[in-house]
Amino acid sequence: MARQLESTVRTHLRAILDAAGLPHRPFHSLRHTYTSLQHEAGEDIGAISKLLGHSSIATTMNVYSHLAPKTRRRAAANMDEVMTG
Repeated sequence: MARQLESTVRTHLRAILDAAGLPHRPFHSLRHTYTSLQHEAGEDIGAISKLLGHSSIATTMNVYSHLAPKTRRRAAANMDEVMTG
């Protein structure tokens, strides 16, 4: 039953991506996209972690530590502001 559901989800995802003119991606990539968009929007990492079902924020940070160049730039700009007034 689980394999049939997985196959159905994969088939629907492909159809949606085709209709949108987007390249095929694994279903799990949607999870990464969701996390990236939430993080970039400034959502609290603790909230994201809970929504993903991770047991701790550390898990979320370890899995998604490659995210958010925009967030890193914002943090650097904030530190610059603190240092220069």
